[in-house]
Amino acid sequence: MQKLIVILLAVIVVLIAPWTLAVLFAGVLAYGIWLAVVGLITAIFVAGYMYKNSEGRRQRRIQKVVDAANKRNRSQGMKP
Repeated sequence: MQKLIVILLAVIVVLIAPWTLAVLFAGVLAYGIWLAVVGLITAIFVAGYMYKNSEGRRQRRIQKVVDAANKRNRSQGMKP
């Protein structure tokens, strides 16, 4: 019964002031856009975190340190 009363009140409000429906749709649209933006930003951060901690990146970082150490050792005249 309460649902019926709420629906009837909503119909009456829309009939009396049709612009209320437009305002409601604008609010729903704004909320949807906000959710899309937050979702996109979250996806970018998650992708960045996954890239930062990826195994390939870890291997490249290790190789960079090894190459720098080898270059240092060669420049100091150490023999292999």
